[in-house]
Amino acid sequence: MNEIDRRLSIEHCRVFTAICDAKSFSLAAERLLRTQSAVIHQIRTLEEILGEMLFLHSRGRFHGLTRAGEEFEPYARRILAPLDDLCSARADRTCSDTVRLGVMDDFDLEGLIETIVRSEAIHPDAHVSTIPDLSANLKKRLREGELDLALIKSLHDADRAPDSSALMVEKLHWVASQNFDWRKIPADLPVVVFHEGCVYRHLLLRHFQELGLSCRIAYVGHSYANVRAAISASLGISILPKGQIAPDHVICDESRLSFLQGRLGFSALKLEGDNKAETEVTSVFRQMLQKTIRRQTAPLFAAE
Repeated sequence: MNEIDRRLSIEHCRVFTAICDAKSFSLAAERLLRTQSAVIHQIRTLEEILGEMLFLHSRGRFHGLTRAGEEFEPYARRILAPLDDLCSARADRTCSDTVRLGVMDDFDLEGLIETIVRSEAIHPDAHVSTIPDLSANLKKRLREGELDLALIKSLHDADRAPDSSALMVEKLHWVASQNFDWRKIPADLPVVVFHEGCVYRHLLLRHFQELGLSCRIAYVGHSYANVRAAISASLGISILPKGQIAPDHVICDESRLSFLQGRLGFSALKLEGDNKAETEVTSVFRQMLQKTIRRQTAPLFAAE
């Protein structure tokens, strides 16, 4: 063979080995997502560079390798091997991941499921595993490396709204049924609360405790739907974010709950994780989920 000039490229080697593997110009072109004429043009250019015919062929049909082609084949494969190894390693690292996502038990899954389906369509070998838990537990598991991402709910004072990293911000309200018997207040007021560990439950009970007032837990719910139903049935009053208030609920104004002084503040939803340690799949999924939630919920930063 003549001395190889600098026009020889990795792409020439890629097309050459594709033809060797397929033993067909048309099949190689199909695997490379190119036209057969483009593949043949690449080979003619390669043969011109090397000054040798590499394939035995007639009328576009493959009949094998020439002696020069047999000599060139191992060199072409050695040129491509490190690149193939690099691509395989990167694919294993970025496209075969399992994204471990922590979610609150009461989180509305509609937007989440949509995002998981889209993510797995983009990365068929990657999967999203959802792990339900309380917000406080999700934070702990995130710190300990058990989760890659977590949707976490937090509370903020009325005079200090969350920053723009929050995906959803809602004002909190005292809520009751339209038919609630207000003669029960203020002594032994029945309340509807979420399960142990919920930030809304903690906020409600803390308000009563700080004001030295008594209340009676009439119902404990494990989801927004259960708590809303209990409020609608007039079992007690509760605290809900604006977006979870049902049509038959009323927001309790100061004239009814003057004894519960002060504004409740805001509820914020954030997607937390370690950006620096994220794989490519996790990073892409994070961005997709953030866009989905922001699209479905209009953040409320200003007081009403």
